Amino acid sequence: KVMIGSLNGCASPVFTFTPAFYYHITLPSGGRLDLPVDPTHNAFAHIIEGKLEGEGRNLLRDEQLALYERGGDVMRFHALEDSEFLVLGGQPLNEPLVSYGPFVMNSQDQINACIRNYRAGKMGQL
Repeated sequence: KVMIGSLNGCASPVFTFTPAFYYHITLPSGGRLDLPVDPTHNAFAHIIEGKLEGEGRNLLRDEQLALYERGGDVMRFHALEDSEFLVLGGQPLNEPLVSYGPFVMNSQDQINACIRNYRAGKMGQL
């Protein structure tokens, strides 16, 4: 499933402000998959269930996360058993990040403004 981005002629209707991708993949035991990636992008795979070999050398199991090393143009997967996993990535933002609880901004001043807005009820309700 293509959640964000496009792959093999299938495109998500979700708009992103910067290039990004998010794929939900199921691969049968013995299956192989080569995913094209931009060598300048960050990417990672999260294994939901199963056992995979990544890049021909790393064993990936249930609930593990594997970071993609920038510079190549493909992410390779080989399923050693029926597997389900997510692959996400995109263009690095190259901006400072400051986080506090659920808030992620570019500066402490922005974080403080978020906290004030949250406490004032300006962020809606769930």
